[in-house]
Order: sequence, then structure tokens, then C-alpha cells
Amino acid sequence: MNIFGVALSTADLWLLALIIPCLGWLIPHRLTLWRERRVLLRDRVLEFEAAFAPEVAVLHDGITAINSLSSALEKHRAAIVKILPYLNRCDRARLQRAWDEYSGKNDGFHESEAEVVILGYNHPDLFKKGVKRFHALHSCLRNLTT
Repeated sequence: MNIFGVALSTADLWLLALIIPCLGWLIPHRLTLWRERRVLLRDRVLEFEAAFAPEVAVLHDGITAINSLSSALEKHRAAIVKILPYLNRCDRARLQRAWDEYSGKNDGFHESEAEVVILGYNHPDLFKKGVKRFHALHSCLRNLTT
């Protein structure tokens, strides 16, 4: 038999008869798994953003905002730990970099000193820096919800 200028023997036709149904099953199966993973990831990202929502609402309020950020530190840390397993390597690294910058780890502080670092944003010179770092952390995964 000749298909598109390619001569196929009987063995080739039997092989195609086996491969095509397998691909017909495999492709929709993989698409379903991918879609389920995307829905789960989107839900986790929405939970992540919801964990930050109260602090975003008061961020323009100066001292109250920093106190709110400091008291919500554990909630933010838990939201990050909860979403990390669902992210790919690139998004995981970006979120970890944003957290390290926000919590002061990139400035040489230990993880246990994060609350002190965030309270340090009360200083007038550091307030804008703290707000900028918080926004970077909060919006880190925004592109994953679309």
C-alpha cells in the first residue's frame, strides 16, 4: 500500500493499527491530567493570594500595615509552604527568592529573625522597601491564576 508516497508493508499497517489507538487513548488522558493539575494549582494560588488579602487592604496605612504584616508572618509562611509542592521549578525558585528578600534572609538575617526584619520596616527609610518587597512576594504567582 502506498500512502503519501510512502510504501507500507502489511507489518507496517499492523504496527500503525496498534499505535494509533494507543495514541488516541494516551493524548486525551495526558490532557486530562494536565487540566486537573492546572485547576489544582489555580486553586492553591488563589488560597495563597487570599492569605495575603487582609494585609494588602491595609498596606497604605503605614505603621498599622507593618504591624499587620508582622503579626501575619506565620500565616504568610504557611501559605508559601503549602503552595511550594505544586509549583514548577522556575516558579518555586521565584517565590523562594521573593520570600528570602522579604524576610531579610538576603540581607544576612536568619529565618527566625524574619519578624524583627519586618518590624524594622517601620523605620521611615525602610517602609517603602518593605512595601515593595511585600508587593513582590504577593504578586509573585499572579500569572498562574489566568
